[in-house]
This record gives sequence, structure tokens and C-alpha cells, in this order.
Amino acid sequence: MQRTQFPAVPNTAEAQWLSTVQALYSELDKHGGKKPFKLFRGWMRDRNIYLKEEVDALLEFLDCDAKPVTTLRHFGRQFLGCETPEAQKTTMFRWLMGWNPLLVKSVFEALDRDGGGRLHSTNELYRMITSYAFAGEHITLPSFQAWIKWMAATEHIRYIGIRWGLGELGKQALTTIKHIDVDEILEDEEEAREAGIAEVHPMLAGVVSAPTSASPPEVSVLEESPAEVPAGPADVPDSDLGMVADHPDVPPQPQTPAPSVSHRGASTSTEVSDADTAQFTAPIRTQAVPKTQSGLLSLQPAWFPAGPSRGEIDAVAFGFDAKQYGADPALFSFRLACAARLVVSGVPQDACLALFKHLDVERAFERYFTKKRAWEEILAGLGWLDDSPYRAAVGWVLLDFMRLRQLLEDRPGYPDQLEQKGPADALYSVHHELFRGVPDGTAAWYAREMTKLELWER
Repeated sequence: MQRTQFPAVPNTAEAQWLSTVQALYSELDKHGGKKPFKLFRGWMRDRNIYLKEEVDALLEFLDCDAKPVTTLRHFGRQFLGCETPEAQKTTMFRWLMGWNPLLVKSVFEALDRDGGGRLHSTNELYRMITSYAFAGEHITLPSFQAWIKWMAATEHIRYIGIRWGLGELGKQALTTIKHIDVDEILEDEEEAREAGIAEVHPMLAGVVSAPTSASPPEVSVLEESPAEVPAGPADVPDSDLGMVADHPDVPPQPQTPAPSVSHRGASTSTEVSDADTAQFTAPIRTQAVPKTQSGLLSLQPAWFPAGPSRGEIDAVAFGFDAKQYGADPALFSFRLACAARLVVSGVPQDACLALFKHLDVERAFERYFTKKRAWEEILAGLGWLDDSPYRAAVGWVLLDFMRLRQLLEDRPGYPDQLEQKGPADALYSVHHELFRGVPDGTAAWYAREMTKLELWER
């Protein structure tokens, strides 16, 4: 079964899609499961989710008869029967997976970093599923964009910086997804097509009338709830392991008891919470630490006790945000590396902040890094610098800025390479390759801020 049309919920952020679906089903259930379409249309208009051209597709996707009477059917009653938001997310995910298991398998395996995948943008994923390597049927870009948002609404995928990665529920579902047999599904589809038999969604099997001469396509793996799959050692996210055992230089983390982490409620896809959705024990030298201090955020005191503390200025104070990274990853990386050098340079923190902002407003970093202007030319145009208290500070860090540009120029695509590494690997790389192995805390500050901006995984 390969559905290729997926409607969006109009005028609604995807973080609110499931609560909107809950409200829609509840409105129908309140009227005995049926409401005249003209009256229900008014209810939808009041909530700004009615689009004449799309309402039929949306209601059909949600397993509702649309006209002349909008009717709540089997899936809606299953959804209303969920006792927790987490159960609703799992139920909607199973609904999406049942409609197109090949699409789910391809995208989730591409995002599985433990299995050789990496973070992808929507367009990168779309190019992948429209290439010759994808065994499924063609899906249009608007439908794929809506499908991605439905997956984000279920929290099985989430934004990590500006690209998609697997959420904790998605990681838990991988065991089920990896058992999907592509050839078997294609064979079942071909047999049903030749026999003229309409395929039935696995969650509707037994409640939807179908010819008795054949059973629904055999996709038993889809009927297992992803939430029921136990996570073994291979399913523990690398971001939760904290340290990488195959780097002998890495010092151990402070011993901290492994906590039980509770799942939060709904969130936006672009503002990702630090909360985890599963209990874990890291199968390495040390125990796991709380999620808010795990991975890169906890490495700094272990690697560099004399480095920058959590109380010092952060990247946001310097004026950084994730959108700047999306516009130009190389320039962003250079600017953030320069900020990191300032933070640990010994220059007072307020002077660091003011100097960086002055240079940034003058576009000094862009002119030097992107346009390849000489520092002599750039500084000659900064008349305010001669009589400012920042002149000595500029001389103090200028050589570092020059080395950083050269290092990044010698490593084209380095920011993208770092995104594909695990947390400790990324820190290890910037420490040795970008900051030349100097143990002054520069790499720890840089990695910590990339993590806080959600550009790297925790």
C-alpha cells in the first residue's frame, strides 16, 4: 500500500496538528459521530482550518466521511481512545506508516545515524525518494512536505538545527521499520492489483468491508506499536552516550547516576526540547548523566577544567542564531570560532562582547572570510578602533583569526562533516583540527554553543 497524497492541516503549526485532530474528532464524537457537513464546515471555519479545495482530502486522510454528513469512523475512534499524548503520537505514526511503509523505511533509515545515515533537509530527503534508488511510487513535493510535518507532529522526527533527524520515538521505532520487507510489499501489491483486490490499511483490517477471496496485504510488522519495541544497546542514541570509547585521549566524565527521564507534551518542530522519552543506561565506561547535561554540555569540565564556565557569555549574546548557519555554514563557523577565541583570550567578558559586535556590525568577519579582504584594508576603515579600548584586544586575537580562516579554507565542507559526526567525535575534531589541540576550553565553548543552538545533536 503506497499512499502518495498527504494533506496538511491549514493555517496551523505542525506542533498543533495532533491537538487539532483531537478537537476535530471530539467535535464529531460530541454529536454522536455525525454532523451535517455544512455545520461542520462552520466549525472548521471558526478555527481557521477550512480550505474548500483541501477539506475533502484532509477528512478522507483522517478516515472521516465528508459529505453530505461528516462522519467519525474507525481510526478516529482509535485516536480518541488513546489515554496519553504519547499514545496519540504512536497511533498517528502507525497510521502514516501503514499508508506508505516504503516511504517510512527509506526516510527513517536515511536519518538513522547509528546505521550510517545522517541529518537531512526536506529537499535532500525529497531528492532521495524521487531518485532511481527509491522503490516506491512518486510523491509530489507538497505532499512530501506535508508528510514530513505529520511525522514531526508525532515527534518521530525532529529538527536538529536546520535539518531533520530522528526523535526518540523514531529511534524506538527503528527496530520495527528495519524489518519492513520492501520486496514482499511490492509483491503483495502486484498480486492485489492483478486480482483486482482493494488493499486495506492494516489498522482498518477487519472493520472495513473487503472481498472475502483475499486477505489484506501481509505487513504484520506495521501492526506492532513502535512504542512496544524494547531499546537494546544498539538503539541507544549516540548523543546520549556522552563520550566515545574509541578515542583514548578522551577523559572520563564525572560519575553521575543514570536518571529516569519523563516525556514532555507537544512541542514545535523548530524549538526542540531537551527532554528525553526513554530510560537508558550508557553501555560505556561511565554512567549516563541527565539529558540537560549530557553529551557535549557535560564534556567541558571533564576536558578543560580551566576553560569557560556555563556562567559566561554564550553565542546568543554575541548575536548568533541557527538561521545564520543555514544561510552560510562556513561563515557562521568562522564567526563562532572567532567568538570562542575571544571568550578564552583573557579579555574581559564585556569587552569581548562589545568588540565582537562592533566588528560584526562592520561586517569585518564577512569581508575577511568570504570576500578575502586583507586585515590591513579592513582595519583601515575602522576609524573608531584607534581611540577605543579594544585596540589591544584586536591585536591579541588577530593572529588566531587568520589561522582559523586558513584552517577552514583548507577543509572545504568542514561544517557539514561535523554535522555528520557524533557529539564527542565533533568535539574531538574541532579541538584537534580547528583549534590545534590547545587545551584552553575554546573547543568546548564552540561545541557547547553549537549544541545549545541545536545545530549539533546532544
